[in-house]
Amino acid sequence: MKTPVLMIIFNRPQYTRRVFEAIRAARPERLYIACDGPRTKDERAAVEAARSATENVDWPCTVQRLYQDKNLGLRWGPPAGIGWFFEHEEAGIILEDDCLPHPDFFRFASEMLERYRTDTRIIQITGTNMMPEFPHESSYFFSKFFNLWGWAAWRRSWALYDPHMQEWPELKKERLIERSFREGYLRRALRGLIDDVYYGRHATWDIAWFLACIKANGLCVTPRTNLISNIGTEGVHSGSDSQNRPTAALYNKSLVEPGAVQADIEFDALWYRKVFYQSYPSWLRRKAWLLLMGQEWLKRPVRALLGRAR
Repeated sequence: MKTPVLMIIFNRPQYTRRVFEAIRAARPERLYIACDGPRTKDERAAVEAARSATENVDWPCTVQRLYQDKNLGLRWGPPAGIGWFFEHEEAGIILEDDCLPHPDFFRFASEMLERYRTDTRIIQITGTNMMPEFPHESSYFFSKFFNLWGWAAWRRSWALYDPHMQEWPELKKERLIERSFREGYLRRALRGLIDDVYYGRHATWDIAWFLACIKANGLCVTPRTNLISNIGTEGVHSGSDSQNRPTAALYNKSLVEPGAVQADIEFDALWYRKVFYQSYPSWLRRKAWLLLMGQEWLKRPVRALLGRAR
């Protein structure tokens, strides 16, 4: 496989081995390994074990490694590795240590990277489809949800990324989120997420990427079948029902191309509702829930109120 691959690892050798074996089966010509430094002395052994799990490169391949001595954390570690990757490559595939790809993912990502190489409407390609049961006649479609569990992009896309989100106060005044999304609950959820990262209440890198994609009015190429299974039941995503989802082949026959290059509004509306609706209720339901939690005698009337609000 000619498409270069970046693998981002940290302190979970048990997952790193499985994802590395999938990369090894794909045999990329160029492989990049990025690893954050340990947070404590006790963590050093796990970090070293994860790094060792990527040593068996027994196919013709140029390997480069970026191993941090100090811990950068989830806010700065992954983007440091991704930025380093795109300093060397024009385009490529990015896999974290818990994103186990179906073999078809590598072919799909490679073909999409070439097909949309100069189409600036397309910001990224993802291998994850959390609703493969949603009917699509084409083999892939376009979305405004930018899933990062197994993805691919171009240097031109990463150039949009600002880890500090310096423009957010102005974009907020300009009502970027309101202009991009119609649903009130979704607007509140996204503004809250971005505020949390911008003001340092939550340390993660991917919200800044999402903001960059929305600001650019970009699209994400999404396969009809799910090509990535998140196996990370320990760590950031532990306890999520999104993990260990089955994957399925995409290339049982030749790809069926989509029509116009535009977001699938129905898919996005349903997926965003599944992700954010219950987590970020309306003001009325939020107040009712607080009352319910604090006052035993209010349970029955508040439950009725919640039902009417829904």
